[in-house]
Amino acid sequence: MKKILSWGAVAFWVIVVAAGRALAADVVKLSPEKVVELAKKQSVVVKASEYNVKAQENAVKSAATGFLPTLSASGSAMHIYDKPLMEISGGSVPKLSPLDTMGMDFGDWQTLALLQKYLGGINVQTPGNLYNASVNIAQPVFAGGRIFNGYRAAKFGLEAQKYSYGRTVTETGLTAEKIFWGYVGALKGLDAVRETRVWFETLLKDQQQMYDHGLIIELDILNSRIQLDNFKLTEDKMRNSIRTIADQLLLFIGLPQGATIDADTTMLAGFEPAAAAVTPDSVDQWVSRREDLLALSSQVKVLRALKGLQLGAYSPSLIAIGSYGATNQYSTFDGEMKKSSSVGLQLSWTLLDWGKAWRDAQQVECQMQAAQLQADNMRDMAKLKYFDLGRKVDESKEACAIAREDLETAQKALTIAKLKYDAQAITNTELLDARNQLTGKMVAFTQARINVILAVEEFRIAPLNSGASQ
Repeated sequence: MKKILSWGAVAFWVIVVAAGRALAADVVKLSPEKVVELAKKQSVVVKASEYNVKAQENAVKSAATGFLPTLSASGSAMHIYDKPLMEISGGSVPKLSPLDTMGMDFGDWQTLALLQKYLGGINVQTPGNLYNASVNIAQPVFAGGRIFNGYRAAKFGLEAQKYSYGRTVTETGLTAEKIFWGYVGALKGLDAVRETRVWFETLLKDQQQMYDHGLIIELDILNSRIQLDNFKLTEDKMRNSIRTIADQLLLFIGLPQGATIDADTTMLAGFEPAAAAVTPDSVDQWVSRREDLLALSSQVKVLRALKGLQLGAYSPSLIAIGSYGATNQYSTFDGEMKKSSSVGLQLSWTLLDWGKAWRDAQQVECQMQAAQLQADNMRDMAKLKYFDLGRKVDESKEACAIAREDLETAQKALTIAKLKYDAQAITNTELLDARNQLTGKMVAFTQARINVILAVEEFRIAPLNSGASQ
């Protein structure tokens, strides 16, 4: 019996430990730095951009093969139903005079007769089944720049794709950080609502005692109870909202959904992050490193190369070709395969295409001009954006300072309101309004602090080049 109890106790503790480990495994510790790191590695957006880069890398390799010779093998088998005979005719023995035939014996006359018979018409038997097998090589010699411009277009396309990937990585990290701080803000809001709900529960208990002693009327209790019920409902809604935000964050950074997030919020209690000052020189340096602008510049280069490719259609193409194989085409029966080899040059030149290549080149030219205008406009807009981000940093810091003062004022106002209410100098409604105002200021201050962090971070990463294009 003791052994049974002993083993039962062991099994119980094993289950408890396993359950504890399972619960611990469902807790994910996240900080702003960790969230950014995971998003840059595991986000679907980043992975899709990586595949785009790999696809363009293969496009470059494919374009490079245009410079190399091509090796191919060919073979054919053909049966001929109505087979013509190869006839050699026109040969004859010249007429001889009696002087030429004097002295001929019978054997000479037989030889002369045979020559007249066979040289009068010769039929050569040809195969009824034709077989051909060969290995062919072709080396482009001159293509009017079409191969070269196709390769340049692919290279510039890869360059643009890598710049786009770098910008995607940077912006994905910022997006993940925004979601993280949105989650933290929701948590802090829930804490404020929970604190207010506890405050109302305490107030309601005190008011019940005061009502029992006839110090207040029942209406005060009813108003407080309504406020308490509202905050309970708000707390439930916020808890559900936080679960949704948590799942969105986990999905975005590539972690299993449903886990509990242990958020590192130490940055909220630290000093305000600093941001570099905005100057015209810093703006120019920032614009010169901005990945999306560099990507658009590379796209212009792609279009320029494509224009050269289109105009190359008016140049001749020269290809060196060689072939080695076997065929029975020149044999007298099916099984007689004879070797065949050849070398040479093939020249092709489009003399008239009714202006198609020219129009295609003009179409690309228009696209290139439009892309250049877009690049110039984006560059100007980026400069404005940079100044705007700098102003938002200052604006967020000012708003945070005001929110801190408002919070301190609301705390004092609630303390005074509670004293006045106890002294029956104000109504219960005024006391409840003071508490609600403090709750709002608590949430506002947390959000203002988060806004400072995000504004500084966005300003910091705006000019960053992740190095993906190198």
